[in-house]
Amino acid sequence: MEVENSRLKEGSKDEYETYKEMVTLNTMVPLWKKDKKDISEEEYNNFYSSRFSDMDKPLRVIHTSAEGLSSYKALLFILVIIRFFNLSFQRKTLGSFKYISYFCKIQT
Repeated sequence: MEVENSRLKEGSKDEYETYKEMVTLNTMVPLWKKDKKDISEEEYNNFYSSRFSDMDKPLRVIHTSAEGLSSYKALLFILVIIRFFNLSFQRKTLGSFKYISYFCKIQT
């Protein structure tokens, strides 16, 4: 990002000049873009608990990537406890088109 700063002019005691410089704002590499061998279990657990607000550690973490016509990198967290899901169904009509919407509520 280009940032504008000011500095004291050379040979002057009270005159300032403005200049622009390129500054890197974020140098961190996302966890899913790192190699599996470079990431510790603690880093996976910290990422999971900070991102999903869950203090339980995941049972397993699957770190995968695929390349081809489209490529992706992904993290899949397998949870220890299966929580009860309360599914409610609603039938709606929009003109001549009927559809069912599903709502999932997590109860802890």
